[in-house]
Amino acid sequence: MTYNFDNTTIKEVSKSFEVPKAAKMYNAIISYVWNIGRQQSEYKGAVKIKYAILVGYVLDELDSEGNNLVHYQQYNVGEHSIYIGEKSKLSEHISAITGKKVDTAKQILLNDDGDMDLKKLIGLKCTLNFVESGKKGEYRNISA
Repeated sequence: MTYNFDNTTIKEVSKSFEVPKAAKMYNAIISYVWNIGRQQSEYKGAVKIKYAILVGYVLDELDSEGNNLVHYQQYNVGEHSIYIGEKSKLSEHISAITGKKVDTAKQILLNDDGDMDLKKLIGLKCTLNFVESGKKGEYRNISA
């Protein structure tokens, strides 16, 4: 199916989502950081609304079409500003990626106003470790 907007033709592309073929460590570069706003989650019957960002990691593994695979990881952040808890997964990943302790790693991401600027993560190189869940192609633990 194609769409035409103001003389610009956009072709709809349907493609299956591909995951890495093996549970192992992959070199990656952070290429995307999106604020995805309020996200609903449920745990043990309790529904919560949390604010989140989505980080895209481009891996050094190719898909079936020869393009680099991209892994997206959702992280919870504060509601009105980017707040990263000391024990949060994002804090753990930022510390691992920068090689700094959590407080120092967060300082690297501050802008001139003293607010977190997660776009400073874009371009950082890291290693992602994919651990298989037991089902082929499903990963239960991905760490930076």
